[in-house]
Amino acid sequence: MTDAVATEPMPVKRVRVIKPDANKHKENIAKIDAQIEALRKKQDEINSKINSSKNNENGTSSRSAMIERLKEIRNEQAEIKKTRKPIFDRQEECKSAISKLSAEIKAAQSKQQFNKISDINNQIKKYETQIESGSLRLIDEKKLLNEISTLRRSIKAVEAIEAQQKQIDSYKTELDSISQQLSGTNSAALSNEYNELQAKLDTLKAKHSDERAAIDLLYNERNSFKEKIDALYDQKRAAITQFRTKTNEFYEFQQEDRKLKAEAEKANRVKEARDKMLAIAQEQRELAELPAFQDEINNCNTLIAYLQSTFSVKGPETTLSNGDAADKTTSATPALGETKIRAPDTSSNIPQGLKPIARKDEEYFTAQPKKKNQKKKAATPNAPSAATKTGVKLPLTMLERFSELGLIPPARINQVPDSIKIINELKDEFLKNQDKATAENRERAEAKITRLMSEFSESQIQ
Repeated sequence: MTDAVATEPMPVKRVRVIKPDANKHKENIAKIDAQIEALRKKQDEINSKINSSKNNENGTSSRSAMIERLKEIRNEQAEIKKTRKPIFDRQEECKSAISKLSAEIKAAQSKQQFNKISDINNQIKKYETQIESGSLRLIDEKKLLNEISTLRRSIKAVEAIEAQQKQIDSYKTELDSISQQLSGTNSAALSNEYNELQAKLDTLKAKHSDERAAIDLLYNERNSFKEKIDALYDQKRAAITQFRTKTNEFYEFQQEDRKLKAEAEKANRVKEARDKMLAIAQEQRELAELPAFQDEINNCNTLIAYLQSTFSVKGPETTLSNGDAADKTTSATPALGETKIRAPDTSSNIPQGLKPIARKDEEYFTAQPKKKNQKKKAATPNAPSAATKTGVKLPLTMLERFSELGLIPPARINQVPDSIKIINELKDEFLKNQDKATAENRERAEAKITRLMSEFSESQIQ
């Protein structure tokens, strides 16, 4: 499992926002209001001139009479058109039919090679003469026969075109008759009178053009002032909006500044917590990498060296016979299977075949363990010598090492070789299970680190 330390982003340089000056803003608004008031006074003067010009305009009775007569003429023309509506409708129908038939004839003629039946018959006779001469090849003769068939079929199309042309001539004759019927009305005289009156009205309008031009100038000037006033109002609204925006930006900057400071402080707390967690993980890994039972093995080596050097014993295999070793093992210290071992880390790390024991504090420094209703006697057939019955006095540090290993120290000198043997066997068991226990320590350490990493949450850090 790899722990990646997050790289801190580079701090972004923020431009400090200055609070806008409220007094300058009020002075600017007052200046704009004064300009608007001055323009309004000029605008009111122009409105007064426009109203006086309108009051001075006097309409003439002749102009009104001409306008009324024009209305009458338009009404009479409409009445004539209404009474002669069927005639006008028929006139429009004839014109529409002529336009439609002309378009159809034009389209049909564009598809025909000949527009007259006589021309088609002449061409057919020409082709038949060439065929009858017998000078043509068979393929050319077939082509001419196909052309003759095509020309004969086109005769019907040309006949249809001629029939449509006759219809057009009939519609034109009817239009001439309709025009003669409409010529008996006074519509022409009414049109002439209408044109004369309209010309007089145009003359009257020309007389008032100068006055209208002056009024138009006043309107333009008034519109110019209105545009200036609108521009000043826009300037005023823009100044108010700008002041409000800058004020909001200033307060937002202050809030953001406080927020960034709080986030930076929280980020520092998160970093410290993460660094602490990573340090714990590193410490756990380093401890897990240490070989298991190393302290116990060192204690075994120390005890073996001390017992051998102090009591001049090389080992149980060289100093005692099998019988003596069995006898003294039985009478002195418990065998390996009965040895109580304290686990260095957890109960799972105890070598196979060994079990931890719990002893009272007063038993740590005695030569023999205290047991109720039990008598300890030598099991050897021959009585031991006085030297072998001599008691063993061990330093406090050595007794502590026996206690750490969960072993009972030898009470007599003849039990020293057996103790050395048991210590060696215990040491071998530690060495045998060292790699497995070390791997289990690593797994437990990684599991603990994984749990710490999963429980770590930045949101919980205030």
